[in-house]
Amino acid sequence: MKEKILFFSRMRLTEQYGELNKHLINDFECLHVPYDNFEENILLTKYNLPSKYNMQSYLKNNLYSPSLTELKELDLLILKYTNNRFNLNSSIQFDRGLKLLNLDDAYSIAYTYFIFWDNIFKKENVSYMFHETTSLFFNFIASVLSIKYDVIYSDMIKLPSNNNGFMFLSSSNAESLEFNRYYTTNIIDNTSVTKFSEFIENKYKSIAPLNLNKSLFKTFILVLKNELAIIKNKITKSKDIIYNNIDYYILFHRKELKRFINLIAYKFIKWDTIKDEEFYFYPMHLEPEAVVQYWADGIYENQIKLLENIASQLPVGCYLYVKDHVIDYGYRNYSDYLKLKKIPNIKLIDPTIRGTVLIKKAKAVITINGTAGLEAMFFKKVVYSFGNIFYNKSKNVTYINNIKDLRAELYSDKEFDAEDYKIFITSYIKSLYEGDTSWFTGAGTKIDDNVNIENIANSIKNFIKSINTDVV
Repeated sequence: MKEKILFFSRMRLTEQYGELNKHLINDFECLHVPYDNFEENILLTKYNLPSKYNMQSYLKNNLYSPSLTELKELDLLILKYTNNRFNLNSSIQFDRGLKLLNLDDAYSIAYTYFIFWDNIFKKENVSYMFHETTSLFFNFIASVLSIKYDVIYSDMIKLPSNNNGFMFLSSSNAESLEFNRYYTTNIIDNTSVTKFSEFIENKYKSIAPLNLNKSLFKTFILVLKNELAIIKNKITKSKDIIYNNIDYYILFHRKELKRFINLIAYKFIKWDTIKDEEFYFYPMHLEPEAVVQYWADGIYENQIKLLENIASQLPVGCYLYVKDHVIDYGYRNYSDYLKLKKIPNIKLIDPTIRGTVLIKKAKAVITINGTAGLEAMFFKKVVYSFGNIFYNKSKNVTYINNIKDLRAELYSDKEFDAEDYKIFITSYIKSLYEGDTSWFTGAGTKIDDNVNIENIANSIKNFIKSINTDVV
């Protein structure tokens, strides 16, 4: 009997999963669950894949009002299968769409999503589920139930690699099953480590500023389009605050308008310059995103407050260099930068400066999780991490469970472990799979590249084979 893979299709992932189906159907039973009618139509018309389930259609037709007893049972279930990282209220709070609603409506939607996924896992005998990172409640609760029903729920994250590689990461806590197994063996492949180090040096040798979109005209056009879409929605009511809360949020959040205002305000910011001085580097994470919400237990969602606390615990003579995420330049409120500029030992660096320029010069990197911490490891820098991420296993990474513990760790002046670096890089390389999965973000190889899709499909087969054989 074939094992069953569940693909949860939303946005660009719909086409990626539709293409993968062609290469996997002979080895696995593939169940495609679309987010809404848009995805269902693509699966049917483009890939001839009828949908047995449709998440948003189910929500609209089966919205359930749970009793207090049922809510308490769901609360306990979340506590149990997240090891007390979350309860029901916190997992709702970190969903930007559900936060628009009153508590009773949020409970109804959350519980209906729970019923939706619980029925599927009970009926379909799913072994594996693939989707994006847990950034909203509807995929977060799927990851919780995956643990309950012994389903491997993974996303495929593109990471630095000399073969367009990616890693399968657990969507609940950003762990890599394979990295964990390889790392515990303490195996070192010196040849691979040397080649990878050379690749990294070449990849990150550029010090030229990043070319970001700062066009006020282009942004203003997007503002007009969004305002017209809002007017249209007020007439058609196609995006409902209850049934389409995340789409409603995206529309009415007026992201481009805020960006337009910020781009003007940024012109008055005096960015600090990089000097020959001792500093720690904190790369700000894009908000709202999984890395500062579900992957970080939601504790440090307010990064401005976190940075205030970090700066207050630095040793004398050290600065904290802070640089924002380059994606969606202008998204962050100008007032956030004003608050950081008032902290004497924080230096605010222009977001167009490459993060690796700062990593190479930094004493260490302080981060929640994300790529910058990984890049710090590549350049043999100690990392202090506040969130969940696979590289926390390394001896060169110190996980900070409580912000109050940071001061003692910084004052201990931890040295980089060169031997662990070799073990880490060896394990990292062995855990990567071939294929460019970045199309979902609008970058990288296009989805119609048949060779790339076949590589990703073969990687999924090898990943599942590795799990089943449990051989390192």
